[in-house]
Amino acid sequence: MLRVSAEVLGENGEFLLDPHDSQPGMARIRFTSRTHPDRAAGLTLDPEWLEAFFFLEPNLSIREMDDFSGDDEYATDHLRELVQVVHAYLRGEGSLESRRTVLGRRRPQMRFQVDGREWLAR
Repeated sequence: MLRVSAEVLGENGEFLLDPHDSQPGMARIRFTSRTHPDRAAGLTLDPEWLEAFFFLEPNLSIREMDDFSGDDEYATDHLRELVQVVHAYLRGEGSLESRRTVLGRRRPQMRFQVDGREWLAR
């Protein structure tokens, strides 16, 4: 997880492994931006899900549910994609917009375009 983060971010961001992991098999990383100090994000890798958090008000996230415990290459590919979305956020990318729920309430979401793929953080 740290290796993939270092490959994608290079010198554009800082990250560290969260030492407060209480569950075996789970890893968490916290990212900060050197160019946009007000932006921070997190990433959690569990054997069954992968989630990117964007520390805004309110917090938004992208979650992928799958079995990441068996194939390391498969998990690494998904991890790399989400780290690229985090990197885009740390560079100041992403558009914050409002969406309407089924009940008609307004909720924020952030839209990203990364490598031709659209990502929505809710």
